[in-house]
Amino acid sequence: MKEYLDFIIIYFQNNSAVFLLLITFLILGIIGVTLYLTREILKKYQFSFLGFFFILIFLLAIFGGYFAYFKYNNAFPDFWPNSETESTRGGWGALGDYVGGILNPLFSFLSLLLFLITIIIHLYELRDTKREIKKSTKHQKKIAKKQEKVTNKQIINSQIESRKNNLNATRNSVIVRIPITTDGIITDRLIYYPHSFKFIFDIFRNNDSYQDYYSMPEKEILEQVFRNFNNELLEKYGITVENYISAFFSLLNYINYLHINTNNIKDLLAIHIESLRDSLTPYEAAIIFYASVNNNSWKELLEKYEMFKILVNKENLIPKEHWLYYKSVF
Repeated sequence: MKEYLDFIIIYFQNNSAVFLLLITFLILGIIGVTLYLTREILKKYQFSFLGFFFILIFLLAIFGGYFAYFKYNNAFPDFWPNSETESTRGGWGALGDYVGGILNPLFSFLSLLLFLITIIIHLYELRDTKREIKKSTKHQKKIAKKQEKVTNKQIINSQIESRKNNLNATRNSVIVRIPITTDGIITDRLIYYPHSFKFIFDIFRNNDSYQDYYSMPEKEILEQVFRNFNNELLEKYGITVENYISAFFSLLNYINYLHINTNNIKDLLAIHIESLRDSLTPYEAAIIFYASVNNNSWKELLEKYEMFKILVNKENLIPKEHWLYYKSVF
């Protein structure tokens, strides 16, 4: 074993370039393994491999310079200790101090370099984490905002549906009771919605007061004629359309309020407006026409949301002479 060790020492003593080459490969191997193990992180954060190789070449140049200086300037005459000399232990100590003096600063610098790389990587990861947290926070806010919009739409839709149900209940409550005598027995004939509204409007059109002012009455007179008719309807049949008119404009006023004061539910309101408009029968629309003729706020809503579309070409219900009190809605 001792012979092999002496042979290696003598060989490296006579071939110092080979010794330097081995040290170089050792350093290259350590750095190469480090780069390989951290390749994904380096690629992720775009660290330049070229920079590492410049650092490596710089360190090797320093190491080579030190080696050449100490070897060829006779700083250590017995650079490679000879086991046959008495100064073997001292020579090995000097060699150890020499190698340690060169490698310790090198490895210390590499340790510092790796420590700095670790810090930089952590900083990048911290930055990415903050970005992800911000993205997640923004995403959660968007979801919360969308959920809030959906919730608000659901609440508003529920409130509108409640008013629509009230309107439908009021419609169905308008039942005309007509006493009929058969074989001396008086019974009631019940007329339900929608025929009840046709029956009521036919009575209104045949009313003497309406016929007296049929052609070009003032809107105040038309309003009074309808009011008087409603009172007579209550006295004769025990029914009134005032509750129906009130429920209708309660719904329309609420939709109009939402239309003015909200921005994100226009599509929902448009659906409800169209649904309300389509639910009107011509006779309902005609009754609403005369009930609102002298009420400017009601007229504006009817015109704004085109509630009289169903009365187009219905001159048998509303004569052209009476349309002058409404703006064109077609």
